[in-house]
Amino acid sequence: MARTLVIYETRYGSTEEAVKKMSLILGPARYCRTADFKPEYRTQFDFFVLGAGVYNEFIDQRLSDFITANIDWLAEKKVAVFATCLSGIRGLHYVDPLVKMIGKTVVATGMIDGRFRKDQLTSEDFAIMKHFYEMVKMPFEDTDRTSLPKLTEFCLKLKAIKDVDYKKIPEDELRKHIDEYLNSHDVCVLGTGSGEHVRTTPVTYKYRDGFFYIVSEGGNKFANMLANSHVSLSIYNETPSGKFGRAGMQLTGTISLFTPGDAGYRDIFEAAELNFKRLSSLPWIMNGIKVKLSNAEFRWSGFSDLGHGRVQQYNFPV
Repeated sequence: MARTLVIYETRYGSTEEAVKKMSLILGPARYCRTADFKPEYRTQFDFFVLGAGVYNEFIDQRLSDFITANIDWLAEKKVAVFATCLSGIRGLHYVDPLVKMIGKTVVATGMIDGRFRKDQLTSEDFAIMKHFYEMVKMPFEDTDRTSLPKLTEFCLKLKAIKDVDYKKIPEDELRKHIDEYLNSHDVCVLGTGSGEHVRTTPVTYKYRDGFFYIVSEGGNKFANMLANSHVSLSIYNETPSGKFGRAGMQLTGTISLFTPGDAGYRDIFEAAELNFKRLSSLPWIMNGIKVKLSNAEFRWSGFSDLGHGRVQQYNFPV
């Protein structure tokens, strides 16, 4: 996976707080202020995210100076740029000068909502902010527009962009490895969630052509699945032996639930290769779960031996 370095400047802390959260999502990652940048970072990292706060209608000059001093190698790297400000989507125009400086290697831009407290402002910034609020006819008061969902969405966008250049294995070959791996196991961890309720449950499964078939008694996981059809599944090798000695797979998908009387209820048992007559005779009800897989993230050291990236992504046909 591409390694990310977030280079930033902050004056009152909101950019720094955002950057620390960004590094969690963009990992493997590190963050540093411009003055703390080390020359070896140029080769240790593959993806560079540059960002700073906006002051007096301009992005922090320290970041602009850093880009000017390092433009020779930044112009050859994959780069994203963001600004932290209070101007909503209009804040994107603050990054335009930086994009022009760096050039075509900028693959993404973004705006992060910030905040300010009047008692933290310098006298100069206090006057600037007071004028700004009077101009937009808003009360001049402490403002906090930070939004974790928006920040997370931006980071996920960057993560999707930064990870596209790994050495991909041909898709049909990758699918064969995925099918073989899934068919060589019969237990996964099923992850479900709804609001504050999350659950992971080891379950037995049967895999067939992009679908998981699971039969289970009732439980907490169904509370989540009734509210949210999106699930995650994880499989890993307990011992480093065999073809897939060091491997693990994380999958996402959507579920369909089947209870007695539903069309296709018995089909789930048959697909899971389970004895319908015996299980349906239990005192409690056994329920069917059909998972349509959407994505697989397959980590296997064998991909490196084949000359490809150790982590491969696969999107199942819709």
